[in-house]
Amino acid sequence: MVEHQAFNLWVLGSNPNAFNKKSRMTNLIERDKNKRRIYLKTLKQKVEIKKLLNDRDLSIDLRYKIQMELNRLNKFPSQISLKNRCIETGRTHSVLKSFKLSRIKLRELASKGNLNGLSKSSW
Repeated sequence: MVEHQAFNLWVLGSNPNAFNKKSRMTNLIERDKNKRRIYLKTLKQKVEIKKLLNDRDLSIDLRYKIQMELNRLNKFPSQISLKNRCIETGRTHSVLKSFKLSRIKLRELASKGNLNGLSKSSW
């Protein structure tokens, strides 16, 4: 059945692999944006709760209740689950932090002269 669907797409003039790759990359970018949004939303709460947990003047019972409140918060968007992605292509590997671009896109834009103060050198 899958081969038949792929054949139909190929006959219609679109490459099924290219379509799937593009939609998959778009899906990954959207998922990463959602993770960042949720992470920023819960970050303030987590910081405040952790400050209370580190306060040794509070009773053990109260700190236990605060710990349970921290456990109830959403664990899905931890800082470790966030990936650096290229803002142009969505590529995760070899993304330069200062430009938020992958090395491939950075080289391409530098060659065209589209980045101010950056030029591709050759000798």
